[in-house]
Amino acid sequence: MRRLSILLTTAFLTFVIGVSANALINSFITDEVVETISTCSSYESAVMLWREPKLIPPAVHSCGHFVITVGDDRQLYFNSRWIGSLDDSQLLIKELEDAFRARTDNHLYRRGMESAYEVPEDERIDKTVYLKAGRALAYGEVQDLIERIKSIGANPIGLISDPEYPFTEE
Repeated sequence: MRRLSILLTTAFLTFVIGVSANALINSFITDEVVETISTCSSYESAVMLWREPKLIPPAVHSCGHFVITVGDDRQLYFNSRWIGSLDDSQLLIKELEDAFRARTDNHLYRRGMESAYEVPEDERIDKTVYLKAGRALAYGEVQDLIERIKSIGANPIGLISDPEYPFTEE
């Protein structure tokens, strides 16, 4: 009888410790960690390291794509968020610079470049930008924007021509 009570007590304490540990872990998981896990799920492998939420600016999605949309009205959108116009693209340029700096600080490499140590680190960082421009815009205006984006290190720059392309991250 004594052995049975010891087994039941041990089982009960194990259960209580497990429930407490689960509650403790759930209280420390932030929305940023959950969002990072969900955005990284499209990659074959992702290493999750916990970081304080203040270390990564909220505009940076570490595993997401940067999509710049230029409407026919010359307005600029960065991942479906208004960020200026073609006439004044300084806000967009600053936002991209901050995003690239955060990716460099956190060593967020392009897919397949994680262990390519012979390539300089700056070239391994994911600085891919996709650009979708309205058809009413002149070629020169779009080319000027591409040159400004290139000048801060964006590479490669992909052009999206499909009008039905979903340029919002979900």
